[in-house]
Amino acid sequence: MKSSREPSAPAGNGASVERAGAPLPSEETTGTTPRRRVSGTRRRLRHPAELPHPPRLPGLGNVHQISLHRLHQNLEDWAHEYGCPYQVHLGPRRFVVFDDPEVTATVLRNRPDGFQRYELIEPIMREMRIAGVFAAEGDEWRAQRRLAMAALSHRNLAAFFGTLHTVSERLLRRWQRAADDDMVLDVQKELMSFTVDVTSSLAFARDSNTLERHDDSIQRHLQQIFGVLTQRLSALVPYWRVLRLPSDRAMDRAQAELSEWLGQVILEARQRLQREPERKLRPQNLLEAMLVTRDERGEPFDETMIRGNMMTMLLAGEDTTANTIAWVIHELLETRKVTQRLQDEVDRVLGSDAIPPDPSAAAELEYAEAVANEALRLRPVVPFASLTAAADTVLQDVVIPRGTHVALLLRATGKNPDFVPEPTRFYPERWLDPEAVASLQRRSIHVPFGSGPRICPGRSLALLEIRMVLGLLYKNFVVERVGRASDVKEHMAFIMGPQNLRIRLRRREQRP
Repeated sequence: MKSSREPSAPAGNGASVERAGAPLPSEETTGTTPRRRVSGTRRRLRHPAELPHPPRLPGLGNVHQISLHRLHQNLEDWAHEYGCPYQVHLGPRRFVVFDDPEVTATVLRNRPDGFQRYELIEPIMREMRIAGVFAAEGDEWRAQRRLAMAALSHRNLAAFFGTLHTVSERLLRRWQRAADDDMVLDVQKELMSFTVDVTSSLAFARDSNTLERHDDSIQRHLQQIFGVLTQRLSALVPYWRVLRLPSDRAMDRAQAELSEWLGQVILEARQRLQREPERKLRPQNLLEAMLVTRDERGEPFDETMIRGNMMTMLLAGEDTTANTIAWVIHELLETRKVTQRLQDEVDRVLGSDAIPPDPSAAAELEYAEAVANEALRLRPVVPFASLTAAADTVLQDVVIPRGTHVALLLRATGKNPDFVPEPTRFYPERWLDPEAVASLQRRSIHVPFGSGPRICPGRSLALLEIRMVLGLLYKNFVVERVGRASDVKEHMAFIMGPQNLRIRLRRREQRP
């Protein structure tokens, strides 16, 4: 996306000849501008300092222009105004911002050796005692990644389906009561109760049953942690190491309560392994796998790593899936024809069942997944990704020295008319063409779960949960919006969720 306001290139600056992700070339230099000779000509590379940027203040950079909870929109707005790539400063830290799918593909493919997560993520998450496979790098990541992938394999998900069905039945009963009582529901809150129960059952074999106990303490604690994590990642200085704000103290209390709960869960798992030694050979969930696995030295994972991964599973499993389903519902409320087609599919596949009865029935809800993919394109819960270069490289025509921070505008790519026809239209049918879908994914135009070595291990579980919830919701209820669509705002708190999304449910006549 180029804007007419983007400064023109200096005289003599030819078209980019650099392959995205290429190592730094052998260069001749004129002043501070790197140049290289290609096919008898000199083609100019740019340094990040030469890129266009919004006006900034000394020391603060662009912090004064950023709203923390709409940071993704700030970055997207600047992309329209200045064109990509451009630079933006958060205090002393400069980010080079891209919206090109080739760059996205290169960066994600070259992880973790070429690019790693934004350098502040790991130390801050470790301080908050929530560091796990998400924040880990190198050998530590590889060891934890194997466990996460095994726990979330298709085989384990198939075995887990009975538990998922039980949790879905609880959600159905809860929503039936809400419909009978004409209650106004906070969609995000409702779905977080569901996903907490699913995640804790799968990862810990712990039945939290927040849906029926009406105990939302876990998700309240997780939201507190998410908010502070976002705040600290964007802070100019690590103030919390000197001064504890009220939000930091509230996060400490939330973390302490969650830690106490996790400690009890881990203790119960250890006792279960002692009582049933056969589980050590065939662990039944991620927690048991972490407790029995040994590293290359034959040592068990330490308690800090185990707790960190349990927190990671809760954070990732609760917020991302719940908010994705919430965005699906928001979009469906504005598209009557899409909703009708979804209901027709649900009626055909489920017949007299109120919920998908088995994995094969869930898999048949292909239009439901197409609806989810379209919502993920327009409202991805991760609209941009921040990474740090682990080695010198070149992206497009920009020199990226080691340690340079890079931001990838993932949503902007999926809404670019050069790549997606009618990009502002909510049109799930575009996801029913296997060749078109493969092209969008292969070219990194649509990467809601990431790609490359660090693709999200929980994507299969997330899509299964989405199919289950959409199946039970649109089979059994008519969904009505409370308020206006314009009242719903995108709210960034590490991931992007809907704010002010309220609905009422009415029972729908069962159709055989």
